[in-house]
Amino acid sequence: MNTFYQNHETLPVIDEYDVIVTGGGMAGISAAVAASRLGVKVLLLERHIGLGGLATSGLIAYFLPICDGEGTIVSTGICQELYELAVQDSDKEGPFNKRSRSFGNEEGRYEVQFYPMNYQLSLSQYLHDNSVDRLYGVIASTPVIEEGTCVGLIVEQSEGRICYAATSYIDASGECSLFSRTGVETVAGSNTMSSWYYTSSSANPYELHSIGADAPTSFDLVERGNVKAYCGATSTDLTEFILDSENLIRNNENNTENQYRNIAILPSIAQLRTIRRIKGTSELTEDSINSPCNSSIGCVSDWMTCGKIFEVPAGILYSEQISNIIAAGRCVSATGYAYEILRCIPQACMTGQAAGTIAGLMVNNDMKSISDLSIVVLQDQLVRDGVKLHYL
Repeated sequence: MNTFYQNHETLPVIDEYDVIVTGGGMAGISAAVAASRLGVKVLLLERHIGLGGLATSGLIAYFLPICDGEGTIVSTGICQELYELAVQDSDKEGPFNKRSRSFGNEEGRYEVQFYPMNYQLSLSQYLHDNSVDRLYGVIASTPVIEEGTCVGLIVEQSEGRICYAATSYIDASGECSLFSRTGVETVAGSNTMSSWYYTSSSANPYELHSIGADAPTSFDLVERGNVKAYCGATSTDLTEFILDSENLIRNNENNTENQYRNIAILPSIAQLRTIRRIKGTSELTEDSINSPCNSSIGCVSDWMTCGKIFEVPAGILYSEQISNIIAAGRCVSATGYAYEILRCIPQACMTGQAAGTIAGLMVNNDMKSISDLSIVVLQDQLVRDGVKLHYL
C-alpha cells in the first residue's frame, strides 16, 4: 500500500480563550453558557451550521421529562431554562404542551415535543444573550498535549488548519472526539436503526415519524444480539447507518397508505445516540437509581419509569489521564441502562452545566487540573446557579 509523508507544520494560534467547547448540541450549549456566566471567555466550535445537535438537526425533538413523574421537577438550572425555551417553541395550542406524553403517569410529565427549526434559532439567540463566541463549519481535529495537559486545539476549516489555545476544554462532541485523540480510554457505543423524519400532506402539514427499533428497549436488544448494531465512530460505519436509514424511510414512504404525503424534512446529521464515551474516574450504573451521592452534580429522572432518580457523580465527567478536558452529554462515563437514561436532552443539559461550571471555576481560581477543584466549591456554585443536587 502507498504511504504519504506530510511535512511538519507550524500552525498559528489564532486566538486564546479561557474555555473552548467542542460540539454545539444541548450539552455543549449548556456548558458554554455555564462557563460564560462565570465571567470567562468562551468559544464554541460546531462542525455543522446550526445548534442543537440531535435535538434539532437530528429531528429528535422531544425534551424528555425533567421531573420525577410525581409532580416534582428534579433537573433544574440551565436544563429547566432550555426546557422552558422548548415549551415556547412547541405547539402550545396542540397536544404537545408542558405536561404532554406520559411515561408511566397518566396525568403526564414535564416534557415537550418542540419544533426543531424554531428551537434551533432560539438556541442561537440564547448563546448570543449569554455572550458565547462560536465558530461553525469547523472540525476540532487534534488536541495538543503536553505532560497530560491540553495546551491547544488544532481546528480544520475551509482555509486550512489553525490552532486555538485555552485553559480548559469541554468535549461535548457526542463521540469523545477530543478524549479519543489524546489516548484517553474510551468505550464504543452501539445503536439500533431508528429514523425520525417529517412529512407533509393535506391532512397534516407537519407530521413527525419515528420508525425502526423501539428506543426505550433498543440498548437491551443490542446487548442480546437481536438487532443489527451500529457504532458510528468510523466514517465507514457512519455511512452504513445513513444508507440503511435512507432505505428504511424510503420503504416506509413507498407503502401505499402513505402515497398522498411528501417527505418534508430529513435529518441533516446521523441519528446515532451512543457513539463513544469516556472511562471516567466514576461510572454511573443502574445500581445508582435512588441512591444518594455525596459528589452529586445534579439530578436526572428515569424518563421511562416514574419515581426513579439518579444523583450524578462528578467523576463521570473526567479522566485522571488528562488534566483539563471535561466531558459532557453523551461523552460521559456510564453503562447499560444508566447510559440509556443519561444520553437524552435533560441529562445532556445537566452534565453540560456541570462541565461548564468546572471549566469556569478552574479559570477563575487559576487551576491547571480538574483534581485541584474541591467538590464542595463546585457544588456550592451549582447550587447558586439553581441546580438541584439531591433528590433523596
